[in-house]
Amino acid sequence: MYLFIDTNIFLSFYHFTKEDLEELKKLGVLLEQKR
Repeated sequence: MYLFIDTNIFLSFYHFTKEDLEELKKLGVLLEQKR
């Protein structure tokens, strides 16, 4: 599976709070488990 992230979306990650980043980590774990 390939994941494409638009550059504008990627740069918006810098504005996320710590809680938002934790949620993104959870999403990454779920995606890895689906493989």
